[in-house]
Amino acid sequence: MKIYIDVTNLLRVDFLTGIQRVVREVVLRMIRNRKLDIVLLNYHEGYKEFQIIDAQKFMDYFSNGIGSKDELVTDQRVNPVNMQPGTVFFDIDGVWSLSLKRSHLLPILKANGVKLVVYVYDIIPITHPQFCHEQTVYNFMTYIGAYLQCADLIIASAQSTLDEIDKLLEQLNLPKIPGKVSWLGSDFNIKNSDDTEINPEAVDAVAAGRYVLMVGTIEPRKNHALVLEAFEHALFERGINLIFAGRIGWNVQAFEKKIEEHPKRNRQLFHLSGMNDATIDYLYRNAFCVAFPTFNEGFGLPIIEAFQRGTPVLASDIPILREVGGELCDYFDPNSWESFADTCMSWVENAERYEEVKRKVAKYQPVSWDTVTEKIENALETMKVEYPYPIPEKIKQMVYLTARSEDLLETLPYMEAFMPFIEELVICCPDSMVEIMKKEYHGRFRLQYLTDSQVLNGAELPEDHSKRNFFLRCLAMKSDLIDDVFIMADDDYRPLHLINQDVFIKNGKFCGYYCYHLQNWKGDQNHYSSFDHCMFRTRQFLQEQGYSTWMYESHMPQAIDKRVYQEILEKHPDIETKGYSEWSIFFNYVNTIYPGQVENLPFVVMSWPGSCGAWDLEVFPKEYIFENYYRELYEPGEIFEQYSKDYYAGTEMENRKKVTDYMNYHNAHSQIRAMFQAYRANYEMIYGEYPTFALSFTAEGCTIRLPQYIGIGEEAFTRIPFLIQNEIGLEEAEITYRYIDVQGNEIVTGAEMNMALDQKELEIPVRGIWGGMKGIFELEVRYRGQIFSRRTKLCIMKKGLEA
Repeated sequence: MKIYIDVTNLLRVDFLTGIQRVVREVVLRMIRNRKLDIVLLNYHEGYKEFQIIDAQKFMDYFSNGIGSKDELVTDQRVNPVNMQPGTVFFDIDGVWSLSLKRSHLLPILKANGVKLVVYVYDIIPITHPQFCHEQTVYNFMTYIGAYLQCADLIIASAQSTLDEIDKLLEQLNLPKIPGKVSWLGSDFNIKNSDDTEINPEAVDAVAAGRYVLMVGTIEPRKNHALVLEAFEHALFERGINLIFAGRIGWNVQAFEKKIEEHPKRNRQLFHLSGMNDATIDYLYRNAFCVAFPTFNEGFGLPIIEAFQRGTPVLASDIPILREVGGELCDYFDPNSWESFADTCMSWVENAERYEEVKRKVAKYQPVSWDTVTEKIENALETMKVEYPYPIPEKIKQMVYLTARSEDLLETLPYMEAFMPFIEELVICCPDSMVEIMKKEYHGRFRLQYLTDSQVLNGAELPEDHSKRNFFLRCLAMKSDLIDDVFIMADDDYRPLHLINQDVFIKNGKFCGYYCYHLQNWKGDQNHYSSFDHCMFRTRQFLQEQGYSTWMYESHMPQAIDKRVYQEILEKHPDIETKGYSEWSIFFNYVNTIYPGQVENLPFVVMSWPGSCGAWDLEVFPKEYIFENYYRELYEPGEIFEQYSKDYYAGTEMENRKKVTDYMNYHNAHSQIRAMFQAYRANYEMIYGEYPTFALSFTAEGCTIRLPQYIGIGEEAFTRIPFLIQNEIGLEEAEITYRYIDVQGNEIVTGAEMNMALDQKELEIPVRGIWGGMKGIFELEVRYRGQIFSRRTKLCIMKKGLEA
């Protein structure tokens, strides 16, 4: 199981303390253990992608100080948009202040079917915001809020923290998230320290006499002021010293000044900052006791560090420290200096009691980082769910849903020639089609029929095309005629060459071929089709259920497990009539419920979409195995006019040429899109911002925003993205455009388009004419009987150039 870990923050800090030390210890062990497939990531703000870290170089640097941080990054990148289902994204560092906000990242990964796991140290910025900087509170709220909505598993450093998270979820009316606890360890690796010498200031402070030690950043939450107050009132006069070992944090300017100007400074009161690990160890071992007066804590690592060195601890009487310190600590009220002073004096005045505590502490067995890492790895492994159904070694059956005997009969010779492992077809069709097939088909396949009357059993067939198909396929899944695992297809999916069943199932996993991300699907906004509405409905259902949202409508045969489909229908019994996508429902369900069971692959289909200008592709096939057959593409003047519509002995050779022609055709359209991207980049260089296209609809009218000029590729459609602000809930608007030359003559008027306004972004298809033309571009919007228009400079770009 592949585990992604973002170590961006660890690579950026110049010192290792607190959370970064934890990240180092755990990640190093996870790499060494090789129990999981660990991939370390560094986010590059320029690329907007993660860079993959060389694991061996990471170990060399953070274990032995070999090399530099700059050498850890490789040339390999991972775009969050393309992270695959079944993988795990594990956050263990303090990433809430990084530029890549989890409120943006996590929904993307969740939609991909990536499992999201976070290690939570505390939620103090939520429960005690008064002790945190306001920016920290804001950043942390955004961070933890994203995880409370998206996380599949929370690992906490203490049960107390997990309890607080459960309370927060309940208060927010959010479902409970599975949780595990893994305490922090204390056997830190100090080999990477440049300095192992004891700091002379620390030696002098220790030599000054018996002392109480506080380790950690000086900040309001840590409550240093209470301890100093107790010393000023009671403990300095008893000959006890106080050492603060930690840097100055936020919002303690007055306290910092008090320390610097204190009359006991460097005699009984010492402030040591920037101490190395060896010095901190020295201070722990020689302390009379460690004070931990914190108002709240995520874990309380100084307790463990003190115990490990045989030093007693005085701790705040709060749940988290009770959990960590148990019976080995003495506790006091963190709001009372008298309580602290009395508790400390109980040890000073009772040597027998103090020695008894020391004897108990000496027997303490700390949790090792090996144990911590093992618990974290075990928790991560719960994200892998074994697939409950056996996968057959051989797939022999293909299932068609069709009402077109002619199309199916034209397709079957391709199947016979190029898919030899298929032996049997189950044809789901109207009753009237059975006799036609029996009469006309004479091939090698054994045919079985599942007619509409058989599956409907008196139920009414929906009129909408997508709803009808989904309804019939759901009903067909209940039939014993259909094998547990089969290939599902439509009648116009044709293989281009010889293939085997590894195309569909490989190494016991389903190959799921996706063509888009459903969350980005806009459809034909000039006229939504039945297909578009199906995609929108499917997306909404998948999002509501927390399933991934890949779009598997790749217009090619794909392997389906009937047992899983029956499981889906049992879990969601009302979906049969909803008109969802049979392909996306199946694969996204498996992605989420049985992560890792689908090998997500880019689709391998030629002629999907039928026209390259129908929409801008998100996913580009790396090879072509199937053709989505469109008869019209073989008509005179079309791309395949010279090729046969029917199978013959030379089809495979012909298909190779056909693929080459299609790739050239596809590349030409890709160049058009590339020209628009080149225009955006050039615009940004000139004006310092990317071109903005926007339409704002209010009760007063329509405001159109266009950039200083617009660049459009020649001889093809460019889909221009407009941001939509639709305060009044307008359903659609009539939009057209025109080109005007430099003399003021109208050259082109685009077709009037009734564009849907139900999405945040509208893509308006604009056709370029001859390259090199310059003039005026005018956009016109008709709204409530009024015409609103705006003009900008026009540039029709030649291929490969900007005119």
